[in-house]
Amino acid sequence: MEKLEKQLQDLKAKVMPKKKFAFSSAKQEKKGNGVINPSPTEASNVSPSVKEIKELQKMPEKEEEGKEIMLDIPGIENKSDAKIVLTQSDLKPAMKITNNKNCEIYLRGVTECIYIRDNENCKIFLGPTSSSIMIDSCTQCEMQLMAHQVPNIIYSIDL
Repeated sequence: MEKLEKQLQDLKAKVMPKKKFAFSSAKQEKKGNGVINPSPTEASNVSPSVKEIKELQKMPEKEEEGKEIMLDIPGIENKSDAKIVLTQSDLKPAMKITNNKNCEIYLRGVTECIYIRDNENCKIFLGPTSSSIMIDSCTQCEMQLMAHQVPNIIYSIDL
């Protein structure tokens, strides 16, 4: 029995790591009062404020970003003060909803992916999306979404 216990201890010593694993970038300094302060590199990774997001929206290079993706995709664009209802027969696998103001948009059917960009004060109601939804530069919008994945909500305020 002692021989088996010795073998077990030897195997554990061989398999177990010598020291605890820790990310080197996750090191934080503790002050005397127990408050954890992030290191200077972590402080620079903090999310931008709403004011900073608004400034980023005004940047000219952002306007060109992503336009080549959106050129060939059908969708709803440049509408104002409208109520738009699309049923399954009107929908394409990939759709875009761009540059709309004060609109109510209903997509009643299944799509594969949706690009929502530069909408202001819109109500957007989407049926199920089998893949992903990208939301970019929307302001004061109300959205009801069903998707497998919503990976990108960028430069958007008051959703």
